[in-house]
Amino acid sequence: MKLAGIFFWIVGLLLMLWLIAWQGFAKVGIAFTEVGWGLPLICLYFLLPMTANTFCWRLLLPTNTRPPFYILLLFRWVCGSVNTLLPVAQVGGELVRARLLTFCGVRGPESGASAVVDVTIAATTQSVFSIIGILILLQYDILKDATYATAFGLLVFSILLVSFFIVQRLGLFYKITRFLEKSLKVGDWKNITGGAKELDEAILSTYGRRRALAFATAWRIFGLIVGSGQVMLVFYFLGYPITFVEAIMLESLGHAIRNMAFMIPGALGVQEGGFMLLGYVVGAGSEIGLVFSLIIRARSLVLGLPGLIVWQFIEGRKLLSNHQ
Repeated sequence: MKLAGIFFWIVGLLLMLWLIAWQGFAKVGIAFTEVGWGLPLICLYFLLPMTANTFCWRLLLPTNTRPPFYILLLFRWVCGSVNTLLPVAQVGGELVRARLLTFCGVRGPESGASAVVDVTIAATTQSVFSIIGILILLQYDILKDATYATAFGLLVFSILLVSFFIVQRLGLFYKITRFLEKSLKVGDWKNITGGAKELDEAILSTYGRRRALAFATAWRIFGLIVGSGQVMLVFYFLGYPITFVEAIMLESLGHAIRNMAFMIPGALGVQEGGFMLLGYVVGAGSEIGLVFSLIIRARSLVLGLPGLIVWQFIEGRKLLSNHQ
């Protein structure tokens, strides 16, 4: 764990605790317990968008090298657990799932390319989804100034996203990865990617499969829409039912908040502040917005901690098999 990661984790944790204290620990605790038996149902529901995202990833792998779907779903679960609970700037899980794929006989370049293209699709669809959320938020007069500021931030994010896509298409990923190989000295980088040049060629080859790319994107969009149902479910159990349009707004802007606060592990504190504001906008109140964010964190812990254990178990088995 790097020093910067620890620093941002502490800052985020303190911000989150301050927000809870501001609302009142007792009040927040009472509101949280209102969910009750709904938390297991919320955790189970999250498997739906996770499954949709797994279908997206599966389509990006060559047909003859795809592991069984349940294996990919397991690796997707591990990936989400790493990104959510560890200070890895929300990208370390992608490296982990690419590595796990190689354990199933998938070539390094193909596994690395599938993760890179999948992340690009996710960022693209989430960016569009966030803009839709902004357009919905614009209908609320109460936050017009904040909305314009957020819209500007998303515009900048979208420009960076397009630039990232162009970089991949021009073959510059080779130079970037070669630099990382030399500077970061990651011991098994080549085992994961097969080398920078091979990874770059695999990425371009994946983009060349346009039909698979289109269907993969459709699954990602479906996952975002289904994920909005989780928002409705949480607010229902909290006693503040919201419309599907409001759920889309909250889900889309939640993704935007977490992406823009990627340096802080799990967007600690920032996510809470954002949902407090959005909870106020939809009429549930900032306290309910805060509790909503904490429930999402509880769901992440319930699903994420076992995911990290499964990851270590898989790595342990691989290590033992290498020494036999």
